Amino acid sequence: MSRRLGFLGPVIVLVGAIAAAFGVWWMIRARSEATTFVDVLAIDADLALAVRRERTSSRAFVELRHRDGKVSWQAMVPPYAGQPGAPGLAASPDAVSVRVVRDQRGEVFGLSMRNAAKLGGLLLARNRPRDPRGFTLPAAVTSHDGASSYELFGREGSEAWAVVASINLATGKQRWHVELGAAPIRAAGLVPGALWLRQGAAVRVLSTADGAELTGQAAAAGQAAAEVAAAASAEQRVLFDDGVLRITFERAARAVQVRRGDATPVLYPWPEAALEPWPYHLAGGRLWVVLPDRLQVLAVDEAARAEATLPRP
Repeated sequence: MSRRLGFLGPVIVLVGAIAAAFGVWWMIRARSEATTFVDVLAIDADLALAVRRERTSSRAFVELRHRDGKVSWQAMVPPYAGQPGAPGLAASPDAVSVRVVRDQRGEVFGLSMRNAAKLGGLLLARNRPRDPRGFTLPAAVTSHDGASSYELFGREGSEAWAVVASINLATGKQRWHVELGAAPIRAAGLVPGALWLRQGAAVRVLSTADGAELTGQAAAAGQAAAEVAAAASAEQRVLFDDGVLRITFERAARAVQVRRGDATPVLYPWPEAALEPWPYHLAGGRLWVVLPDRLQVLAVDEAARAEATLPRP
C-alpha cells in the first residue's frame, strides 16, 4: 500500500498543479473586462467620463479619460441607469456621481474624481416598493451644474409619479427634493440658476438653490431653453447656441454643422457607427465622438479648428 501511495503522490501533485494552473487561467479569462462604450459626459476640453459595458455581466465600468486616450482611472459599478440622450452621470472638481440600479432600487454612487475611491451611495425612493428599472425615467435621468446633480426618478403608467432631488456633489448629501406629480417627464435641462422640466404639455422651472417653482421673469431663461429643445426638429439637434456660435447635428446629412455668425457653415461628417451627438458630449470647444470600440474628439471652436479631424472608422 505504501508503495502505491508513493507512486500516486507525484501523480496527485501533478494533477493538482494542472488543476491549479487551469483555475488561474480560468480566473484570468473570466475576470471583469470593459468592452463597448455606452456613453460619455464631456467635462472640459481634455477630460470626459466614459461608461463601458462589462463583458460577463450587466455591470458597467466608468472611466476618467483624456482626449489623447489616456485613462486616469477605471471603476466597476452596478448596472448603469442612464442611456444616450438621458445620461446618469455628473461631475464636479472633486467627485463624480453615477446613477445605477441595484437590487431593483435606484442609487447614486459617489466616486472620487482623483482616484475613483467610493465616497458613498444614496438610495432613491427608499420608502417605495422596489422597481425593476430602479425608478429610471426614460427621457431624463441626471443633470448637473458642476456643484450639484439633479436626479429625476419615478415611474410611468397607471401608478405614475416623479421626483427631482438635488445632491451636493462635494458632500453626497441631498440638498432638496420636489414631488412632481404624475405627468410624464419629457425632457429636462439647466440654465444658470434654474432647472427646467418639460412635464406633460407644460414647462416647469425650478430654482436650483432650493427647488422652489419659478414664474414670470425669473423663469424666462428656463422657458426659452425648453422651447429651443422642443423646437428641434427630427432632422436637427441643437448642441450649442450662444447667439454667435451655433453647433447642430444634421441627421439627413449625418454631419455636425458649425456656424459662426454669418460665416459659411462648416460640416463634419459623422461616422455611421458613432452615437448621435448630444449637448453633454460637448465641452471646452471639443465634441466627443462615441464609437463602439473607442472615443474620438472633434475640435469645433475657432481656435482649435485647424486641429479638427474626424477619421471614419
